Formats: sequence, structure tokens, C-alpha cells
Amino acid sequence: AWDAVTPPQFSSDSRFLTYMARKDATWRVVSEGRESKAYDGVALPTFSPDCKHLVFTAMQGGEWFVVADGVEGKQRFGGFLRGSRIEFDSEGSFHILGIQLSLLNAAQAGMKIVRLEAEIR
Repeated sequence: AWDAVTPPQFSSDSRFLTYMARKDATWRVVSEGRESKAYDGVALPTFSPDCKHLVFTAMQGGEWFVVADGVEGKQRFGGFLRGSRIEFDSEGSFHILGIQLSLLNAAQAGMKIVRLEAEIR
């Protein structure tokens, strides 16, 4: 049994369903009865326009990254802009606006907004 479940989201053709679920201290994305790997946090589950791919953001160890069809992306970022979403540019390519943090010196940190792009293979 889950400790918490988010409202479900349907693919654009209404054939597929996904939701985020928490058990103990970890979160998963669940789609068609299959659970993703457990993460510290998950967000923004998004189906591709052709409904063949599921992409979401996940957090592990304080770093966020994108997971596409169960494969973790290599780019890490500090977070994503509130209100942003995963946008598909084509059937197999997408982007999201992320935040990258950097330590400028002992008293200052920097932040920049970056466009993270990826392709589904």
C-alpha cells in the first residue's frame, strides 16, 4: 500500500495512466502498473505527443535529473523553475528549464537558468 498518491494523469489519447506515489520516504512514478525506481523525489511525469514515451524529473542525493523511459539522464541540476514543464520538441526530443547552482565564494552562491535538452533513444 502507498502512503500517498498524486492525482492521476492520462496520456493525450487517454490510453495510458500515470501517477506519483510515496512509500516510506521514497517516491516512484507508476504507469500501467509498473513502478519506476525509488527516488528521494519525483515530479512532472509527461507522456510524449505520440504517447510512446514517459519522461519525468527525479531527485536523488539533492540533485535533480530527467528519467526517460526508465533511463536516467546524465545532466544534473539543482531544481527546475516553478511552473515549468517538460516540453517535447519532437517525438523523441524534449527540454526543460533547470536551475544550476554554483558556489562563487564562501559567502555567495550563483544561480543560472539553463535549458536542458535530451533525446529518447
